[in-house]
Amino acid sequence: MSDQQIRSTARNTVMLLAGTLIRLVLTFGFIILAADQMEVAEFGIYCIGVHYFELFLSLAGTAIGILLTREIAKFPKHSSELTTSATVFAVLMAAFAAALLVILAFVLGFSKETQVVLLISTVALFPAAICLVFEAALVAFEKSETIALAAAIEVIIRIGLSVLVIVQGWGLNFLFVVLILSRLIQMLVLGCGVVFKLKMTLNWNFRRTIRFVRRWPTFAAENWMANLYTNLDVLLLSVLSTEVAVGLYSAAWKIIRLGMVFAKTYTTAVFPLLTRIQKKSRDQFSQLNLDTLRLMMAVSIPVVVFTAVVSDRIISLVYFSGKYVDAGPVLKVLAFVLVLEFINPFLSHTLFARNRQDKSMWVAGIALAVNSIATFVLVIQFAEVGAAIGTVIGGLVATLCYLAFAMSQKEMVHFAVAFARSCLVAICIFGIAILCRESSWPVLAFSSFAVFAASAIGFQVVVRQDAQLVLSLIRSKHLNS
Repeated sequence: MSDQQIRSTARNTVMLLAGTLIRLVLTFGFIILAADQMEVAEFGIYCIGVHYFELFLSLAGTAIGILLTREIAKFPKHSSELTTSATVFAVLMAAFAAALLVILAFVLGFSKETQVVLLISTVALFPAAICLVFEAALVAFEKSETIALAAAIEVIIRIGLSVLVIVQGWGLNFLFVVLILSRLIQMLVLGCGVVFKLKMTLNWNFRRTIRFVRRWPTFAAENWMANLYTNLDVLLLSVLSTEVAVGLYSAAWKIIRLGMVFAKTYTTAVFPLLTRIQKKSRDQFSQLNLDTLRLMMAVSIPVVVFTAVVSDRIISLVYFSGKYVDAGPVLKVLAFVLVLEFINPFLSHTLFARNRQDKSMWVAGIALAVNSIATFVLVIQFAEVGAAIGTVIGGLVATLCYLAFAMSQKEMVHFAVAFARSCLVAICIFGIAILCRESSWPVLAFSSFAVFAASAIGFQVVVRQDAQLVLSLIRSKHLNS
């Protein structure tokens, strides 16, 4: 991989991460406020609405966005035609997803409050699906500063108005009206970026649209099954258990999502580069994959162990009202999802880059089947904790399948060595976390970080080349521009 490619990918990653971090911090701050102001059951209804919206949005547009990014990376001269086709298709899929969500809102026997929330959220599916298309086009051309700007504007408007709704006591319904407004504004900002930065125009080509749609089913099947199995926990909890259980589970899940954003951002940013490198050099493609997975495990596995040890303290620190103390055991289990959510999406995208999305589809199907059975049984027996255990089981099965499909035997050996070294670091973190578990947060954080840094270097989880790469990126004028 050339220095120019590294700088371009780094810049793309940083811009995506900046926008995502702004959204993440503000959204998480709002979640803490909402959880404190609402009763646990009311917070559960809010989380059901958000989860169903995000799930059906993924059904409407995520696969279209992934395919569009790959197609533009391969055929940049046809970007206008591809983006126009994808936009029209996304609107049609949003209409289908909205109709399906309306039906499920009544069939699944939700309370009237939950039904109204779900019905309002269907309107937001249309601008949100178009946003996914515009983002995919901008990512393909590595113009992520526009995505970061749009994300910042959207979240500032949404969180600002949502806080007003909470403070004024206007109710849950207005929170989802705000969602519609903020997504419309985000769509306009992204649309301006596509028109003025990418110089795209409406250019519909019937043959290219048909070709695009024909390539879509495999991506869609994989994406739908993957998103269904990752959201199956809340879906089954909302149907088989209570809104209180959904509230407790979601309180723990929101914390885990803080870590997942880094992996998702990097995977999104590096996908166009993966597609191009795969065509040019198999060795560079393999090396990029192994380096990425090694660093992902170096960070995520120790964090998982630390979170599991002090889960009760983390819940008490974040949700200081004391209403969510029962979410501690859920967080202890869900912590292990973090490392899986680092690895699985990246391996899935490596298969996409190699045009082996059929393999990723098989993984999603297997994981969905395992997760469905395990979570169904465990939710009935253990409610929110059972949902967490089922999620971990499904994610682990997906990881094993992805590794089998995406890696050669030689790559598997390198992966196993990196995994073992990360586990040694995690053991050190476990020891210091146990010793300092009752200490103040500054002492606990400093001690854990010091042990992590020393053990990561000592066990060669982080190597000298990683530091040199980071320094070169920081000094790069492209990164600072």
